[in-house]
Amino acid sequence: MLICSENDSINLKAIKFLMNSELTTQVNNDTFIISENINEEIKVEEVNKLITFESMGISEMQFKGPFRRTGTVSYLIPKNRIVAEGTNIKLNFRYSDNLNFNKSLITVYINNIAIGSKKLEKENALADTLELSIPSNIIKNNYIEIKLAFDLELIDSYCEMRQEETPWALIDGSSYIYSETQNSLGYFFEKYPAPFALDNRFNDVLISVPDSLSSKELTSLGKCFSVIGKEINGNVGEIDVSRYSNLNGREKNKNLIVYGTPSTNTLIKDLNKKLWFKYDDNYNYFIGNEKLYLTEPFNSNISMFQLDLSPYNTQKAMLVLTAPNNDILLNSLSYLESSNEVNKLTGDSIIIDEYGDIRKFRFKEEDKKPVYEKIIGLDKSSRGILIIVALIFIFLLASTIMYLIKNKKRKFK
Repeated sequence: MLICSENDSINLKAIKFLMNSELTTQVNNDTFIISENINEEIKVEEVNKLITFESMGISEMQFKGPFRRTGTVSYLIPKNRIVAEGTNIKLNFRYSDNLNFNKSLITVYINNIAIGSKKLEKENALADTLELSIPSNIIKNNYIEIKLAFDLELIDSYCEMRQEETPWALIDGSSYIYSETQNSLGYFFEKYPAPFALDNRFNDVLISVPDSLSSKELTSLGKCFSVIGKEINGNVGEIDVSRYSNLNGREKNKNLIVYGTPSTNTLIKDLNKKLWFKYDDNYNYFIGNEKLYLTEPFNSNISMFQLDLSPYNTQKAMLVLTAPNNDILLNSLSYLESSNEVNKLTGDSIIIDEYGDIRKFRFKEEDKKPVYEKIIGLDKSSRGILIIVALIFIFLLASTIMYLIKNKKRKFK
């Protein structure tokens, strides 16, 4: 395949065209000309708060037979987001009317933690509903698993084991999860590839690399970005790669990824004072700190990953991938080349030794939400109660002030 143009912007347009399956499936010839008028961009939908079972490919969930019957539904939210207060689940379901309604119920689990149950009733057998709030503190990552369990008990079922398809229960595809989310605060490897991928798109990324890269380094860095690409749904957003000698100040306005040794990428030297594990004056080894005392020669045979605010722009992030030894640095990239390995990383600083063993550190605590954001995150009923309490407090305060002013005037009379 040849992608060729004298215009760099048309070359980029052609690459985006190839990422858009709705367009490429329309091409049946061996040649296609990309013009400036082609709209090749894939529209990335905003994070949907209302997620129906049907939109996840579940038209209905069937539960057949007596005793406990379970089914699961799972979904992911972008890694840069966390579940907030106000998230809830609503189930629309029906069930057979020959149950022992004294013992039959439905229970909902979120990530294996029960959040609520409801007793099944004969009069609601053909149209029942259950709505439950999902506590935000039980969801620690972007993976949410919902387990639905029906206890379908029959009268005198203990006398005879039945393998029939009755009793039954069915959850309709119109059931939904209302997922209230917000951007997580702070930069930690648990959320990687955020903030470089944000809400399913590249987030204004600049990669600073050495002026000279080996083919092995190019391959490894490509694999690292294929992991980030798994969080990308479209072909919009900006990602730029630059040799150190060509940066020209662009690092000051981008989410920055810096790769290299102090000798191959001089930007590492500029950033050294901002590193938690700093290099010595000659950039031959790392210096220990309050988290870890480093010994020789261990301190010269390790790689260091640091995820933090960019020192050039407090609205941007910075990921530094560095080591005194280029071969050890290249080998350490294996932790960013697959989702399984990335999931082993936590905290905001990682040390990887020459044998591939990792040490994880957390130098910064996660920022706490401002009070007003916590109030915004409350569900409608909680906000309503809070408003009523606030109005009562204001009324009592106003009454007290008026009473004191009135008594003060009487004294002077």
